[in-house]
Amino acid sequence: MRRNILATYQDDFAKYSKRLSAEYLDEIFRGTPFMLGNKFKYSAINKQIRFEPLKKALNLLCKARICHKVWSCSANGVPNNIFLA
Repeated sequence: MRRNILATYQDDFAKYSKRLSAEYLDEIFRGTPFMLGNKFKYSAINKQIRFEPLKKALNLLCKARICHKVWSCSANGVPNNIFLA
């Protein structure tokens, strides 16, 4: 079932071909899971592709809520913006 969902996402990449090559979306889609827990580096996705199209692809997948950016922090205290109920 998961493979069907992933295949459906990849099939939809052709819809964005006017904005960005589906190849870049596929590169990000396939490469991102291997970097979970590590700092994201565009060069780790594909060293032969410049970072600009990969950055656009990542941003597009984030807008589609397929990927989510998680910003690093020092985690040396309680965040100031916690809402307590």
